[in-house]
Amino acid sequence: MRNIFDQYSQPENKVTHALITALTEDRKLLKPFLKMLDVKQPSGYEHLHIDQQCVPGSDLQSSLTDGELEKRGLPDGCIYDDEEWAVLIEVKVQAEISVDQLRRHRKTAEKYGYTNTNVVLITIDKPKRLPKWVKHIEWREVYTWFCNYRTTSYWANQLVQYIEVFETKMPEKDYEIRGTMTQFNGFHFSEKHPYTYQQGKRLVKLLHQELRQHKKLVSALDLDVNSTGRKGITRNPDGGVWDTITTVKASKFDSHTSHPHATVDLEPTQISPALTIPNSIRGGVRKKLAGIGIEGFADIIKEINRNMEPLYERVPSITPKIYIIQRYYKQMGAPARHDALLEVNIRTIASDVSSGVWKHQPMWCDAIYSILLNKKTNIQLGLRTFVAYDDRVMQSGPDAVNTVAEILIACKPIFDLFYETKIDASSERKKLAAVKV
Repeated sequence: MRNIFDQYSQPENKVTHALITALTEDRKLLKPFLKMLDVKQPSGYEHLHIDQQCVPGSDLQSSLTDGELEKRGLPDGCIYDDEEWAVLIEVKVQAEISVDQLRRHRKTAEKYGYTNTNVVLITIDKPKRLPKWVKHIEWREVYTWFCNYRTTSYWANQLVQYIEVFETKMPEKDYEIRGTMTQFNGFHFSEKHPYTYQQGKRLVKLLHQELRQHKKLVSALDLDVNSTGRKGITRNPDGGVWDTITTVKASKFDSHTSHPHATVDLEPTQISPALTIPNSIRGGVRKKLAGIGIEGFADIIKEINRNMEPLYERVPSITPKIYIIQRYYKQMGAPARHDALLEVNIRTIASDVSSGVWKHQPMWCDAIYSILLNKKTNIQLGLRTFVAYDDRVMQSGPDAVNTVAEILIACKPIFDLFYETKIDASSERKKLAAVKV
């Protein structure tokens, strides 16, 4: 079914129409919206006109086609009174920014008597330089602002949903853009708005961006802040998605499978941040495990559990697990075939005294250690921590980001064991050069 906002073919015109429609249909949004833009309006808000693709005071209106609108050079949106005050809105999603275009908008408005004009530019990425008379705001800020009103305004909610869907579908329509229109603001799935693959794909990328900017996490796991994650976010059989954040050394010298790395999985009902120890890591799994012995391995799991304790109090649904898995792929891109999986709640290993909830079962630690030490096939080790979307900390963007970061940082003891810190940069460059040749 066609969305109520889909009236145009050009990306800029689509989202402008959605924005202008939301402001027109819910006039209560107009005053705080202009305040957010830092635009002062001299007269009453109830008398303002809101139009798309027009010049205030003229008869040039949006009955023109996309091509004709482009030739005329009309502003994408316009808010104005009956005297001399106006806000001229220019929206960029795919097209390049042109200061000359903004200057023409202002001069044209002045030609029709609007001498008190405010030029507002809405873009996906921040321009390098703009004239002082241009007020700039990013789409992420617009999206976040309307998110604050989505529970009280039907039209704000409609706009938020449209932007989310629009952003998800842009790659499918070959819209080449830089950055994102939305911003990570937590998980808000419900029976009315259930998890979908499209939303999962959008959110996992946004969360990835936030985690790359989390200074404590980046420092703890030596993450590459320039990591772009997986090239293609494919769909798991259950509709889930996952993305990876590589380490600095993996980005410089190897593939991510040569080092421990962080991943974030989004499933239909829960998120699971994970630290993965690939079978093919530098230095070898067996050699490092043999060096610390079973007691050393158990101590690492206990330390991770202690690191998790503050989260246990704050996040009721949290379930941290250590796992080993043997799997293979028939071909690239095909779903994994699982031959074996052993997954254990770390609280059953780390607790010295059985509680009413978790029973102390040290044999699981022995089993995992023994299998890894004596393995004769590819076996992956990892720690995954499951948190339900309806947990309160997942409802807020900053809280969700910090919780995911804390979970991954808590796993640092096992990361430190397997992360190869000494790499000869010159020899690695020679290897890469040989491969390219």
